[in-house]
Amino acid sequence: MTTGSTKTADDLQEELDSLSANMRTNDRDKQTLMTDRERLNNTLRLYDSELSRLKVRESEVKSQVREKATLEGRIKEWKEDISNFSTQLKELDAKISDAQAPIEQLEREWQQTQRELSTKIAEAQRTSQEINMSADKLDNRTKSIDRYVCSSILTSATDWLCEDM
Repeated sequence: MTTGSTKTADDLQEELDSLSANMRTNDRDKQTLMTDRERLNNTLRLYDSELSRLKVRESEVKSQVREKATLEGRIKEWKEDISNFSTQLKELDAKISDAQAPIEQLEREWQQTQRELSTKIAEAQRTSQEINMSADKLDNRTKSIDRYVCSSILTSATDWLCEDM
């Protein structure tokens, strides 16, 4: 019986050995590829983790940038407010200075008037004391005159009455 194959057992063994070697090579290549694939998957996971971490960091930085911009805006507004308040303060200082001169003038006039009134009151008190002293002297003289007149009248009346007797 003939099979139609013209290969000998040695040829078959040689082909089998070659196929076995190719299979071992392919298994090694497959193992190398699987190791590379696992290594690349691990690297990809590391990069993915790093990407996630960087996205979180980016979000934090963007938030900080927004907060910084907000604070810079506030600082700019505050500086403008300070500038406006300084201008207003200078204007108010000028108005106060302008208003202070008439106030000081009125105070000087009031003090002068007070001094003049004090002088007049002191003069009036001295005059009043002098008038009171003059009134007391006049009163004393009037009493003396009244006593003299009464005494004279009594003496005259007594003399007149005595003459008739």
